[in-house]
Amino acid sequence: MSTFLDMSLVVLSDTAVARLEYVLSFGLFAIALVIFRFRANKRFVAFTCVLITYALLNALLVTYKEYVAIELLGAMSASILPMYLFTLGVVDCDDLIKCWRGIAIIFTLMSPIFILLYMRGFISYNDIGNYTHLNILPLGYFLFTTPKDRIWHAILVLINGAIGLVFGSRTLIAVSVLVVAVTAVVFVRKNWQYYFSLSFFVGLLILAILRIEDFLMWVISFLEHYGLRSRNISLFLLHLRGGNFESLSAGRSEIYSTVYAYVRQRYGLPAGFGVTRFITNGEYYFSHNVFLDFALVFGIWGSMVFFAWYSYRVYKFVIRTGSKTAEFAVFFLLAVPFWLRSVIGIYFLVHPFFYYSLALLLSNYSRSPQPEIGSTWLTKA
Repeated sequence: MSTFLDMSLVVLSDTAVARLEYVLSFGLFAIALVIFRFRANKRFVAFTCVLITYALLNALLVTYKEYVAIELLGAMSASILPMYLFTLGVVDCDDLIKCWRGIAIIFTLMSPIFILLYMRGFISYNDIGNYTHLNILPLGYFLFTTPKDRIWHAILVLINGAIGLVFGSRTLIAVSVLVVAVTAVVFVRKNWQYYFSLSFFVGLLILAILRIEDFLMWVISFLEHYGLRSRNISLFLLHLRGGNFESLSAGRSEIYSTVYAYVRQRYGLPAGFGVTRFITNGEYYFSHNVFLDFALVFGIWGSMVFFAWYSYRVYKFVIRTGSKTAEFAVFFLLAVPFWLRSVIGIYFLVHPFFYYSLALLLSNYSRSPQPEIGSTWLTKA
């Protein structure tokens, strides 16, 4: 949501956009409550109570209470609507993924507008990266699951890939490519055509890797001819030419070492919300590494318990829904990009993809059609 708000509301400040996100999230949740007559699933109620209770206990034990409040507000804003709707079982995943594809097509066709906004300085490379990444995810899925529209989807994926490569974020374009590749492995029917196509594209990839530096230099020269510069491609070249870790990590080495030292100092005990802001004097709000973030918020042992539980729930979810259903496809397109990006780039506590995938794991979706919502205010899990 934040990416599209940032790009469409270019006249507003970052603070105003953030406030609008909160208003939309809680406003839509209030509307959903009215529509479904204040029904709620027990798992949603339990999750919300645990989240608030943990934050309140956290605030009682620390001096940086405002940081805890900020992160609680962000976590509630990101989680409350997906957790409510998915645990209630009212989201049709087939309609959801088709709607996502439709939005991606519209936004792809609007790409000249976003490129112009980027060139005028209204939006950043990260906004362009998120824009193309969110387009590629559903388009890549339909590329491999709807043969009759394969050429059309391939063109749309290539357009977004080219825009992301030139104007976007290197992390996001790399994650997009990886997700499309994994999508092909998971969702494409395995036959001789599949293995032939796979061999062909692997050959093309090897050829591209062998000539990648020459190709990137040609792209840079082409862009410079029109007065453009690609931060993304310049950093890719730096990778290829053996840049140091500080330049390759975009300055993240400092926050990595700071957070790691703090975790060791606490012997892996949980520190709760807002810690990264506190130990960096507000310069960073997360460590840019999901494992460090989990170790800070829940401690090492708490993180191990969560990852074991999460893995078990994924296994049960796949058994319950099957790997060829719309429910699994939605989970895949939310969870896989999130975990890939979270290693170096996003904060799980305030990221919607984390809560969408978590909500699916807590839901009762299965291979069979969903039953109607019960008549009681609090439905059974």
